Amino acid sequence: MDGVRFENLSPNCAAKVVPARSPGVGGRCGQLLLEMRSFWNEVSMVETLQPIRNLLNDPFWKAAKEGCLIMPYCLSSGRYFWPPSPVSPFRTGGVVEWREAETVGTLVSIVTYRRAFQEPLKDRLPYAVGLVELVDQVRLLAHFAISPANRFPVMGESVEIFFAALEDDGEKVPHFRAL
Repeated sequence: MDGVRFENLSPNCAAKVVPARSPGVGGRCGQLLLEMRSFWNEVSMVETLQPIRNLLNDPFWKAAKEGCLIMPYCLSSGRYFWPPSPVSPFRTGGVVEWREAETVGTLVSIVTYRRAFQEPLKDRLPYAVGLVELVDQVRLLAHFAISPANRFPVMGESVEIFFAALEDDGEKVPHFRAL
């Protein structure tokens, strides 16, 4: 594979082999790219809506189960942040603790799905997922509940978080609704 480079390795496109323009582009790198391509051909969408839990986000999911929003908080800078990290992402690199966060925010972006990309969501069509900036200046992605007026919120609108399961036996995940 020496002397070649690979272009267009997205999962939906076939690999295109072209002559290398510089030495060292093929070889080991080329083999790694082929292995990546093979990996993406085998990956399919997860058919569960359960959150992926790990040591970093476990406090969040435990609190969500109780209907409470907690987020990592940097003691040195006095700021919340997301995603969770064992150290602060701010210059202070301060100590981190989990604190209850404000549940109100502003809708920054929203997309409405009319096609189910996961089997468990087919009965919930249409559904919306949006990006909300909380009062604490942290942004979260979440599902949206249809308002009593039978509509999704619009960008710039004030929303609040609540936790609900997406599946009957599922864990509670963040949802937002218009205020």
